[in-house]
Amino acid sequence: MNLPYTFAEQRAEIERNRDNVVFVPESGLPMNQLIVGFDAIAAQNKPRVLLKAELLAYLFDNAQLEFSPVSLFVDRINHGCKLQHLRQRWASEAYAAIDPAVMDGTGNDHGAWSGDDDFGHTCPDWESIYSLGLPGLLKRAEDAAAAHPGNDFLRAVVIVYAALVRLVKRWATLADRFAADSPTAALMAENLRAVADHAPATLYEAMQLNAIFYRLITHVEGENVRSLGRIDKLFLPYVGGEAETRELLRYYLTRFNDKNIGANIPFTLGGADIAGNPAIEALDLMILEEHEKLQIPSPKIQVRVAENTPRSIIEKVCTMMRGGSNSLVFCNDNTVIAGLERLGHKPEDARNYVMIGCYEPSVMGREASCTCNGRISLAKAVECALNGGRDLRDGVQLGPECPEDFASFDALTAEVKRQARHFADGSMARTMAMERLYMQVNPSPMLSGTMACCVERGLDLYEGGADYNFSSINVFGAATAADSLAAVKALVYDEGRLTLAELREILRADWADNETLRLSCKKKLPKYGCGDAETDAIAAELLSDCAAHINRKPNGRRGFWRAGGFSIDWRFDYGHKLAATPDGRHAGESLSKNSGASDGADKNGVTALIHSVCAIDHTALPNGTVLDVTLHPTAVVGVDGLAAMVGLVDTFMREGGFAIQFNVLDPSVLKKAQENPEKYANLQVRLCGWNVYFVNLSRREQDEFIRWSAASSI
Repeated sequence: MNLPYTFAEQRAEIERNRDNVVFVPESGLPMNQLIVGFDAIAAQNKPRVLLKAELLAYLFDNAQLEFSPVSLFVDRINHGCKLQHLRQRWASEAYAAIDPAVMDGTGNDHGAWSGDDDFGHTCPDWESIYSLGLPGLLKRAEDAAAAHPGNDFLRAVVIVYAALVRLVKRWATLADRFAADSPTAALMAENLRAVADHAPATLYEAMQLNAIFYRLITHVEGENVRSLGRIDKLFLPYVGGEAETRELLRYYLTRFNDKNIGANIPFTLGGADIAGNPAIEALDLMILEEHEKLQIPSPKIQVRVAENTPRSIIEKVCTMMRGGSNSLVFCNDNTVIAGLERLGHKPEDARNYVMIGCYEPSVMGREASCTCNGRISLAKAVECALNGGRDLRDGVQLGPECPEDFASFDALTAEVKRQARHFADGSMARTMAMERLYMQVNPSPMLSGTMACCVERGLDLYEGGADYNFSSINVFGAATAADSLAAVKALVYDEGRLTLAELREILRADWADNETLRLSCKKKLPKYGCGDAETDAIAAELLSDCAAHINRKPNGRRGFWRAGGFSIDWRFDYGHKLAATPDGRHAGESLSKNSGASDGADKNGVTALIHSVCAIDHTALPNGTVLDVTLHPTAVVGVDGLAAMVGLVDTFMREGGFAIQFNVLDPSVLKKAQENPEKYANLQVRLCGWNVYFVNLSRREQDEFIRWSAASSI
């Protein structure tokens, strides 16, 4: 492939066109006319899966097309978000018929639990997409539909994929119009015709197909694709010369650094099953190097680590992290695969996992994971256990009624577990009521049509067509809960300084007139994250009990439930709704983050923090979790600093952690960026499970990073 110019020469224009999309007016219907035709089809009385297929086909045939002669890729049509709006209406109508007692939102309103639908964490069958290509996917669906003539789902897949072939040919024709003035447009036209006609034979064709499927499934059909797949394993058969591969990677990676892609789009590198392949190692290093040079926050990269992972990969990722490229997370193959097998995955499927979203494992192309259905605050379970099952501030009953006094610490701990299990039951009931209506709300013929398992069964992904159909609850605030229980044990049961009734009133008043006591609880009592075995055991026990109550319970769509332990930014909202806690936390302050310690509590260094985190059995949290580590640049400088950072990764993996991500930050630089944001526009930080520019964070989030970096060390 010979380009008339280099990516570097045209980067500014490529990025400008990517973020300011211009649709060619004459390439399709103007929006007002498009809406008329769309609404006419949507008004028809047909099975929803057929209706959605016809609406997708209508948009593919009639929407205006994006085309930028310098961008090398196309993937966007002017669809007006019509299908997303229609899904919202369908959902509103369907969910209105559910028992109001089941749909009651009191738990979420008070920061205890939630349960919801989730169409936002999917991974297509990228292996089928590449091996079959568009014509092969269409023929597979046609053959299945011919064998099962009454199957509406299979008819819908045929409708969508026939229209998708036509759409790609429309793009090729549009590219021809620009070819006289743009050699790149001529190259794009040739590539698009190849994509329409056969399975990909070159890396450029594979990348273009990848971009089309990501964008159309996510932004048109409305199922948010949250992994581009294991791109080293998938792209390797198409890799040619190094110079051409690197140039294509620059275009490809930049395509996904798009302001319209929320929380960064991820892809996965590595894995025990491919780590011994020197060609994979070379490709991984190439991908990492080009990503580092671009200095972009998206796409984000999830690196699978096992015993046979080349040291060159781990060192390269650590080098990138300490240099400010934070769009990276290490995932522990041993823990993740063991957790999936414990759920019931076949070993060969478990080994082929990707991390979708932030750090949630899913079998590529064979699973409907729905990784963000429910949330449970363990810290709220502690609050309710101390207050008869009620919210401490307004007295609303959130959990089962219980005594307000307990003869022993073990009895109190048992009640916290009971409250958390009650939260889980409410979350599962609410989600399952919605799941049973998924085919009325969100059939997915394009996404489902990529999956061999769905086509073979003749079932949409959201009616149980996948091999694995999971729903999820994420159980978080474990450090806040464990620290609180450790404080209660010390104050009430060990030292007898307070009764539970006295402590309850102090917390209700948010420590008013008890600042000395609060500071003692915050700074002197045992904390999770410091290597304190007793407090670590409390956190592990709370998570284990709740996870056991969740994992492998039947869900509402021919599958099972699974537990996770990540909090992402929910910890702010749920912390805002939480009263003061016995660990010295004020009412309204955020909860502990993911599997880490409470803010500022990990006083004994990162190694002690890792030991605490690894006291938890992470195979019982197969929906995923992560440890966030903040290091000062001086701790990882030079050869010795790199060795120390790699050593932390090794320790975490060896002791059974799930996933770990790093920020290497200097608080003085962050303060300067806070004061003069225009001078630090490209300063990146790892937030929750995605990368952002520091200057775009809220003041509260910026202040957190400054505190963490000031306290950081190895």
